[in-house]
Order: sequence, then structure tokens, then C-alpha cells
Amino acid sequence: MTPSASISKPPPSTLERSRLQLETLPFETEVFRLQTDAFRFETEKFRLTLETCRFETAVYPLQNGGVPFRNGGVPFANGGVPFRNGDVPFANGGVPFRNGDAPFANGDAPFDIGETPTIFVTSLPDPRPPTPDPRPPTSSATIPDMDDDRGFFEAFIGDGRSLIKLTALMMMGAGAFALFQAGTGHFLPQDTDYLGMTAAQLCTLHGCRIVHFMVHDRVSFGGVLLAIGVMYLWLAEFPLRRGETWAWWALAISGGAGFLSFLAYLGYGYLDSWHGAATLGLLPLFIGGLVLTRSLRVDRQPRPPLDFHSRNGVGRILLLAATFGIAAAGCTIMTVGMTTVFVPQDIEYMGITPAELHAVNPHLVPLIAHDRAGFGGALISAGLAMFLAVLYGRPSRSLWQALATAGLAGFCPAIAIHPVIGYVSMSHLGPAILGCCVFIAGMAMTVRPKSV
Repeated sequence: MTPSASISKPPPSTLERSRLQLETLPFETEVFRLQTDAFRFETEKFRLTLETCRFETAVYPLQNGGVPFRNGGVPFANGGVPFRNGDVPFANGGVPFRNGDAPFANGDAPFDIGETPTIFVTSLPDPRPPTPDPRPPTSSATIPDMDDDRGFFEAFIGDGRSLIKLTALMMMGAGAFALFQAGTGHFLPQDTDYLGMTAAQLCTLHGCRIVHFMVHDRVSFGGVLLAIGVMYLWLAEFPLRRGETWAWWALAISGGAGFLSFLAYLGYGYLDSWHGAATLGLLPLFIGGLVLTRSLRVDRQPRPPLDFHSRNGVGRILLLAATFGIAAAGCTIMTVGMTTVFVPQDIEYMGITPAELHAVNPHLVPLIAHDRAGFGGALISAGLAMFLAVLYGRPSRSLWQALATAGLAGFCPAIAIHPVIGYVSMSHLGPAILGCCVFIAGMAMTVRPKSV
């Protein structure tokens, strides 16, 4: 027997089985890919179900006595457990595939020869666009807090800045009233009672210039009160809200100077009952705001350095000079009001000496001194608030707008009233005009261009 005759050919059935297994393998691989895709889809369904749970929890926070979802409730029907045995996406108690499960039914082995592969049918995503929900969108921010147990005053006072803002708004209201009342040309009731004569009666003397002089002080005072209110609103809403310590001190220094100026009446002997009542009403609000906002002082921001080489830097220096000049002018006017009361230009404008004024009415000079000292104290308060804001504040659009508004409210009435009443002495009006020009130049150089 030859060696080749001892070698037998492989049976045809074995070759056929091998060929069939090779041909079946790509098909089994495709089945595995499809079932893997189905697994991804079921996983996505699970994620969406969780999202639905969160949404339902936000819309219906506690519908079952404090438990978001109970047995039989949405979105899970298994007592709050997302999926159990027999549920989707897995039929094996949370295990994706076990022996005998898909993708292979033969203990993780491909199908035997002759078996028909099992095609697993699963639901596919709906290709149609989702139907929009007609209900308005709901977020957790719009859901009322069912456990809100804040006190009434605690809710409205908050961190104390609301008291500062209320003080600022009341000062602005007082300033607007002062402008309106001075524009009528009449005295306040307590002024008439103190003088024993009306503005119309006093207007018959010296061409009404005594009344006009008093009106010009009160118009200027009203404009400065508006400026103080604007700066206090900005300080409370922006830097103090960010916890910048300097803003608290700016409020304390400016407010302290303004309220203490009320005591200047000791120098001229006239106590304005309306002025006193307003001061006593505002002082507790302001002090309460300062006490409550002490905890906000967390950021000791360094003072921005002075820059003499850039446009913005020079503009900032001009603003510092102008606002310092406002405070210095306030000191001068309050000192004059507490001592001599008038400067030579005032006597020249009215055409009457202090002695003659005393002869007309002994209460005239104390009343005018009260107006002058009050105006000076307001200037000090406004100048300090603006100066500290420019010195320590971060350059921003809000700061620029606050300074512009305060400057407009302070300078315009104080300067414009002079030509209206005919008091146009340049030695008297010149410093105010110069300060206004410096302020405008500083504002123009520090304006922030709009981004394109």
C-alpha cells in the first residue's frame, strides 16, 4: 500500500459545516450589532425616563403626601424602582446579557449549524417631530417655595441694602419737592410762621431780590439732594452688592457728614421743624442699613492707581478734582452760613446789608443762614460720595451713568438759577462754572465706547 492511499479525505459533511459557519458568522455579527443598537436605544429611553422623573418632580413636587412617586405613580410603576425583572431595558434583573440571552443563545457561542438565528424585534424611535406642549414652560425658579418661613420684615429688608435704597429714594423725593416748592416762589408754612410774613410781602422790598436769593439757595439744595440719592442707589446696588468694603465706608462717611450738618443750626439758632422731622425719619433707616450691611464687607479691593498717561487716566484725575472741589465748596458754604452768612457778592446782589435785613425782620438772617448751611452740608455729602466712587470704584458703565446723572442733577439747577434771578456775578458764579467744565471734561474722557 502506498503512503498516499493511507490518507483519507475529510468527510464532506465536516467541510460543509465549516463553510456554513463561516457564512453565518457575518450574519451573526450583524445581528449582534442590531441588538447593540437596540441596547443603546433602551438606555436612551431609560435616560429620558429619568429626565421625565425630574420634570414631573419639579411640576408636581409632592403629590403623594411628601413622597414624589409611589407604587402605581408616574414615572415608575415599580414602587419608585426604575426597572425590575421583566421590565425594560433589561429582562435579567438589570444584567444586560446572560448565558442563553441575546445576542447569542448558545452560552455566548454563535449559533450551531443548522439553527435559524433568532431576530429580536425592538421598538425604534418615532421619526416624527415631538408634539409641542401647550403649557407654559415651568422651571424650578417659578415654583413657589412651599417651605418659605421667612418673616415679613426679614423678606423685605433682606441684607440691609433695601434700607439704603429707601433712604436714597426718600432723599430724591425731598430734593424734587424742594425744587418744586422753590419754583413756586412761596415759603414753607413753618418759614412763614417763623418770619411772621409771606414771601409775597417780603417780595415788595428791594425788588424781590431777598426772596430770589433765598429761592436760589433752595433750588441748589434740591438738586444736590437728587445727586446724593443717585450716588447712594449706585453704591448700594453695585459695589456694596459685590461686597466691596470701600462702598460701605463711602456711605458711612458721606451720610455721616450729611446728617451731622443738621447740627449746624446751633450756629444760627433756627430749627426747621420739617427739616428736623425728615432727618429723624431718615436717620434710623440709614443707620439700620449700615448695621445690616456690615456683613457684606468681604472684598477689600485695592484702589486703582492714578494714570497720568492715558485718556481714561487723565479723565479720572479731572473727575477727582471736580468732586473734591464740590466737597470743598460745601465746607466753605456751610462755614459761611454758620458765621457771616453772606459773602460780598451776596450783599451787592440784594442791595442791602445784614444790619438792614435785621431791621426789616430779625428772623431773616437766621432763616437764610439755615438754608445756606443746609446747602453746604448737602454739597459735602454729595462731593464725598462722588469722590470716593471715582477713587475706588471699578470703571464701569453703571458708574459713568451714575456720575453723569448726579452731576446733571447737581450742577444744572445750581448754575441755571443764577441767570434766572439775575445773579450773574462771575466772581460768585465762576467757581461753579469752572467745576462744571472740569467735570464735563472728565466725563467725556472716561466715556466707555459701545462695543460693535
